[in-house]
Amino acid sequence: MSVTVNIDWKTVAALGASVIGTILVVKLDPNSAEAVSTKVVDAVKEFAIATDSNR
Repeated sequence: MSVTVNIDWKTVAALGASVIGTILVVKLDPNSAEAVSTKVVDAVKEFAIATDSNR
């Protein structure tokens, strides 16, 4: 019996990012966690705007 498992690199990257994010949130104080999450959201919005304007 042959079993093939395909693992996409995006899945591995997302799992790794979630583990790292969880570790950082547990170690950070609430004010720092809020500042980091705000910067991440702003960066994602800027990336989305830049990507959309290239179309």
